[in-house]
Amino acid sequence: MKVLRRLVLFLLLVAIVAGAAVWWVWRKANEATGTGEGAPRVVLVPTGGDLAGLVDTLQAQGLVEDVAFFQRWAELRKFSSPRPGRYVVEPGTSINDLVLRLRRGEQDPVRVTFTNVRTLDELAGRAESIVGDAPGAMVEYKPTSFAVHVRNADPADADRVMAQVAEEILSVDGIFITHGKKVVEVAVIHADKGEAISELRDGAAVLFVGDDVTDERGFAALRAGDVGIKVGLGDSAAQFRVPDPAAVKALLEQFAMSV
Repeated sequence: MKVLRRLVLFLLLVAIVAGAAVWWVWRKANEATGTGEGAPRVVLVPTGGDLAGLVDTLQAQGLVEDVAFFQRWAELRKFSSPRPGRYVVEPGTSINDLVLRLRRGEQDPVRVTFTNVRTLDELAGRAESIVGDAPGAMVEYKPTSFAVHVRNADPADADRVMAQVAEEILSVDGIFITHGKKVVEVAVIHADKGEAISELRDGAAVLFVGDDVTDERGFAALRAGDVGIKVGLGDSAAQFRVPDPAAVKALLEQFAMSV
């Protein structure tokens, strides 16, 4: 009887200790980080960044004090590969909330202020009003830019739209402009297809296909072992050329069958 009583007491003690440990871990994970007071902190995760680099950034920002605990909690939450982007950590954010948000890739948009218009959306809205009464003209939206296309518009409408865009939009300070064939792109970040190829190639060979003037920067960024294919007429730095999109489709189908 005494042995049974001791066993029950032992198991009860183990349960109490285990429960206390779980409670302590959960409480620590849900305590406010270093942003308990003061202004929000901005965390920038670069392309190709890993968890170790992220931890260094969080520690430098004063967001993580117990690195070992953060790493264990991230492992428990199955978080190992941070998504690149811009994250604003508000005061009072807990380690648990921070890990979950980083794991989900819940980023904060970059707000850009211009001289005459406040945001890229407002500038694109102005473009929408210009193309609104020009059938065939359109505005294409991208993460940090938009493009006005007039390829399918009547020539007279196309000329009018481009003239209005030049007068009302392209004169705005703080934007980057790229002209193509029947298209003009307005960006808030200076980036092009050549820079994108250099950033994303990750040591691999690149197949790059393009049909516009804006694609030439991509062709220029190609290295030995890469393949550049120009679609249609016009001067190009590409090594190869095909006549139209149908030829591109046939080429890619042949390539898919050979690998």
